[in-house]
This record gives sequence, C-alpha cells and structure tokens, in this order.
Amino acid sequence: MIREHKALVIAILLLAIVIALPPLLHKETYLVINNDTAAHLVVFEAMKSGTVSYLYLGQMLTGWFMVGMERIFGTDISTSFMWFNFIALFLSGMTVATMTVIITRSKLVGALSAFIVTLGIGATMQLFYSGTIFNIIEVLIIFPVLLTTVWLMLRKQNIKWLFLIIPTATLLFFFHPSLGSGIKLLFQDIPNPEVIANPIVSLLLFFGASNIGLFVISLVLLYKNNNKMKVEKETKAIIGFLFMLFTLLAILAFTGTTPFSARMLFNACLLLGLLLFVILGLALKQDNSLLAKGLTISLALASVIPNLAIWLSFPNYKEILSG
Repeated sequence: MIREHKALVIAILLLAIVIALPPLLHKETYLVINNDTAAHLVVFEAMKSGTVSYLYLGQMLTGWFMVGMERIFGTDISTSFMWFNFIALFLSGMTVATMTVIITRSKLVGALSAFIVTLGIGATMQLFYSGTIFNIIEVLIIFPVLLTTVWLMLRKQNIKWLFLIIPTATLLFFFHPSLGSGIKLLFQDIPNPEVIANPIVSLLLFFGASNIGLFVISLVLLYKNNNKMKVEKETKAIIGFLFMLFTLLAILAFTGTTPFSARMLFNACLLLGLLLFVILGLALKQDNSLLAKGLTISLALASVIPNLAIWLSFPNYKEILSG
C-alpha cells in the first residue's frame, strides 16, 4: 500500500512538516487576525466551572477535550488548543487528498490537493488566520468523509456503508453552523453585516487565479477526451451535488441574503476546491501526458508558494491580543 501510494504518503508527510513549522519555531502562535480564538479560549476556561453555554457541538466537544487534557496531563488549554488548530489544518489536507484518490484514482491530484486545499486556497488561509477552525473542520474534514462514504456506498451498492454515513451526517449536521443545523445563526441580524463589494474579484482572491487555471485545464482535458471518457454515475452524482451546493452558497454570499456573506463566500470557495480536485483527477486519469502533468504541477505550485511565504512569516498571537 505504501509503495502503491508513495507519492501521496510523501505529500502528506511533507504537508505535516510544513504545517508544524509555525508552532515548532514560534511557540504560543495561533496566526489569528481577529478574536475568534480568544473567544474560544474564554469558553474553554469557563467550562471548568460549568458556567458556560455553547455555540455549537464542535465547540463543546473540543472544549471538554481541552479541559480533559489539562486535568490528565497538566497541559495548558491555550497550548493544547494551539496544537489542535494546526493538527486540524493538517487533517484537512490529508482527508481531502484521501477523498480525491478514492473517487478519482489519481494519485498525483490527490497529492497536490493536500497542499492546494490548505495552503493554495485563500479562503482556507483566511479562515485559519481568523481562528475559525471549526468551520474548516466542518467543510474540509467531516464533509469530505461524508462524500467519500456516500460514493463508496453507491459504487459498491452495499447498504452497510450507512453505518458510517449516518453518524458522519449527524456529526456534520450538529458540529458547526456552516453546513449544519446551526445555519439559522447565519441569518440573524448583526450590527455590522459583511459586504462583498466586488464578487468576481473576491472569488478570484479567495479561490485563486491559479486554481481557476487548473479548472480550465481540467475542462479542456475532459472535452478533448470526451469520446473515450467514462465517468461513473456515482462520481457524476458527487460532482453534481458539489456544483449545486457551491452555487447555493455563492448566491447567498453575492446577494447579501445572510449578514455573514464573507463566510458564505469562503465556504463556497472551499466547495469549489473539492469540485476542482474531483474534475482534475478525472481529467488526468484520461490524459496522463507530460504536458498535462507539467501544467497541473506548475499551477499548483503557483497557488501554494505565495501563501507558503506568508505562512512562514506570521505574527504572534499574544502580540496581536496585547496590541
């Protein structure tokens, strides 16, 4: 298995090293640009006395885990939650890469997707820097797991997969408001609603021009190989569902239907990324030429390197709060 998927294994190990560099080189670093992380830490500290109400299931589960870590190992909640953030980002890349390989059988795109979805999509970086780690877990870990299990059930026509699908779907529904039951929170009135001035520019900024290029390449390759292309109906269903969900969130973001328009745009960009990896994986399985692979790798690097440079030159969490 390791030999067969060595490119994916190497990519995941490299991603782990890259993501771990900030907390290893700069202790007590959260990379936040607002107070979301600080607010979570306040809730976790209050949990010790049992006088706190939770915003959603993800915050509650994580909070009890942080409190338990402190009681058992004496680990400071602030430090534990810092590592929780970075580990969750790494797991996002690993989960999306695994989903891509299972659905498309393209090891190259699977390896590239691990880096693109974490460091190559501006929306992921914006959410992480903002301390909204539960949003990332919801959309880039739980949701891809659900998509993969649904695809496997449809592909294998085995109802036993429901024993994984049902608990995963339940967790997705309650974990965070971004795709779950708490979506009603996104339609509540807030004093300063988010406004997206230029939808097209915002989409390019938070999804990435290089990723748009990857989309174009994948569509060209699919059109070129249309006659010999056989896409499984299960994969078509996943593509159609991702496209519809992306369209819905984009409409919510661009029409200002929700006061959290920017958050909807970020999630739409993440879903567009998942759609990209599936389509690109299918395209490269049909056209495995050196030109196609070279263009794909080049554009992937173009999307990752700028964010990687910022990743390695970040501010300190405590300095931001004290400032």
